[in-house]
Amino acid sequence: MAQWPEYDDARAWLGISSAGGSAPLVLNDCVEAATEMVTLRCDPDKLPTDGSCPPTIRLLVLALAKDLFGLRDTRSGQVSAEGMAVLAAKLDRDMAVLMFGYRVDPEP
Repeated sequence: MAQWPEYDDARAWLGISSAGGSAPLVLNDCVEAATEMVTLRCDPDKLPTDGSCPPTIRLLVLALAKDLFGLRDTRSGQVSAEGMAVLAAKLDRDMAVLMFGYRVDPEP
């Protein structure tokens, strides 16, 4: 299994060759926040105990970090392009599917 994503993993996944200004700090914060958001929603008993990261969870963290990083240019969580604006979702359907096997089951 892979390791949990870090800044360099997210930078490579996003295709950022070099980031200047505040981008490295922001991206690092996004990776940390994405990791925390995912782990808070995962059942710890379903995660590996050796510190490795399942591939689907790794992809989920990277995708969520990318989305969070993209929100740095938005206002009020809205994404706009060519006169159209939409509200950015917190956890989209694809991310929910990636997390399915590791989520905390609702109490009966």
